[in-house]
Amino acid sequence: MVQKRRKYVKKSHKMSDREAKCPFFQRHDRISVQCEGPIFDTLARVTFESGEKKAQHFSIYCRGNFEMCEMYRSVFREKYEGTEDE
Repeated sequence: MVQKRRKYVKKSHKMSDREAKCPFFQRHDRISVQCEGPIFDTLARVTFESGEKKAQHFSIYCRGNFEMCEMYRSVFREKYEGTEDE
């Protein structure tokens, strides 16, 4: 009987799309975040230099303080500003 070698898997906090609070967030992968784009019927992808920088951005902006994110501000300004009932 041959035993299979177990692979060492580094435990890390996996970020789930469900954790995002930003209304424009669409999905993310290892080094990028994809959001609704500032032009109608488009998506915008922000690609980071490393997974660590992407994770930091996701934690700060996508999960919480999305109103301060440049992508959120751009999308909101271009598509939704002034459309609210006053």
